[in-house]
Amino acid sequence: SSILKRFVIIPLTIFATLLIGRDVMRILASQFYLADYRYLEKRLNTPRSKADLITKSSPRIPGENKPAKTELKTEDLFGVLEKATSFQPANSEPYYLAGIKYLNMLQKQLKNSLLVEKDGRLIRRASLQTREIAPKTLENFIKAVEKNPLDSNSWLQLAWSAGLVIDTLEIETLPETSTEIRRVWQQEIDQLFRFALWLKPSDPFPHYSAGLYYLTQGDRRFTQLFRRVLELNKSEDMARILGLVWTNPKVGKDFSLLEEMSPEDYFSYNLLLKFALNRNLITDIINITKKLEDIKKKEAPR
Repeated sequence: SSILKRFVIIPLTIFATLLIGRDVMRILASQFYLADYRYLEKRLNTPRSKADLITKSSPRIPGENKPAKTELKTEDLFGVLEKATSFQPANSEPYYLAGIKYLNMLQKQLKNSLLVEKDGRLIRRASLQTREIAPKTLENFIKAVEKNPLDSNSWLQLAWSAGLVIDTLEIETLPETSTEIRRVWQQEIDQLFRFALWLKPSDPFPHYSAGLYYLTQGDRRFTQLFRRVLELNKSEDMARILGLVWTNPKVGKDFSLLEEMSPEDYFSYNLLLKFALNRNLITDIINITKKLEDIKKKEAPR
């Protein structure tokens, strides 16, 4: 037994300790770089961020005691995330954060892109930089869901990114088959949203995010998603959501859509009535008032 202990048990114990210790250190190193990323991103996004300077230990200006100041760039943030990934490859968070950063850059590029007319509708002309950013956005969110397939937020962001890509790239690259590509791609996006909702069926946020996407597309499916948001969370700012739908040019000022997305209870319909009163919608005020009376009768204790 002493031989077994000396040559088997003790060496295995030492090896296991070293192995676990190494893994712990790698996790700590990865978390350190993630914390560093959040700090740098916060500095980059402050009001003075466009000309923000961060102090680094080197190089130093000759004849001065203070270190030189180096401009903080977005590329520095991606470098920090790559270091975090190198220490903990199985962690999905660096890929998710990189995807969010690329997604924000993509949205900014699209906002500043040129509008051109094609087949009777306006589309955005994707710049070369947009074409470079779009695949990176998708790539990082795909890696994030591969590393952590149970993260609903990663699936949501992947769906949103896919929607932006189909809106900006395929129409210009393959105009003759763009309708078919859009149909197939949209089916994939629908699947991504459905999976995100399946992961968190009682969480209002995935339903709100999916509803917002379909609203931007002019797809009436947003009504059922927003309705679910309001059913799950009565404290949700219903007035804000109503205004969001009412002012969206893709669906127009259609009050029936607001009724469709409102839960059939006194609280929700009372807010809907206030919304109609503030906009002097006489016909809708009369209809909602009648429905309020019916709901009040149903909810009254017997």
